[in-house]
Amino acid sequence: MRRERLPIPVQLPALVALASGRVLAIGGLGAEDSSLDTVIALAPGPPATIGHLPAAVHDVGAAAIGDAAYAFGGGTASGPVASITEIGPDGAARTAGRLREALSDAGAATIDGTAYVVGGYTVASHRVSVIGSLPRPLSHAAGASLNGTFFILGGRGDGLSEQRSTIWAVDPTTGAIRRAGRLPLALSDLGAASVGGRIVVAGGRDDAGRVHDELWTLAR
Repeated sequence: MRRERLPIPVQLPALVALASGRVLAIGGLGAEDSSLDTVIALAPGPPATIGHLPAAVHDVGAAAIGDAAYAFGGGTASGPVASITEIGPDGAARTAGRLREALSDAGAATIDGTAYVVGGYTVASHRVSVIGSLPRPLSHAAGASLNGTFFILGGRGDGLSEQRSTIWAVDPTTGAIRRAGRLPLALSDLGAASVGGRIVVAGGRDDAGRVHDELWTLAR
């Protein structure tokens, strides 16, 4: 397990691994709970701010198509937005389109070169299927897939100070869930992405309300 420092403390960043192996952290909330417009390169090399979004935003859905990241919607001080932003590997960002409606807290993933945005239901069928249950309720966790397994990292319970450090492994075929390890700290509102056989975890909030600037690289 390796630890580095981000340029700034951040929570709720969207992490995306590009085809080239570069990992970007997009937007999020800062230590004062204000939206961020930063694009931070997490890997390879030391973490560094390499660009800025057209507007500060948090809780975005993000996915990669080739060597570009796309950020979908997100929250701002005045409410959710419908923008689609394209971010290149050099951090350059431009508005690439609009969603049908403004939204935040969406999930996004790329399948066979197409990015899908999920805001409570699947784009294709407008429904989701339950494949398993965690031992206890969890919110504000991060997730990343690695070698056919989906990992759920950290999160919290109903209370703002109920942060957790457990890492869960989910078999998407059978729905089987098992403990797979622990984070170095109990954190919620963190970001995660898989790259090069590793999972990188960025930022997050602890049970005292502090926003962190650590970047962890976790090996399976």
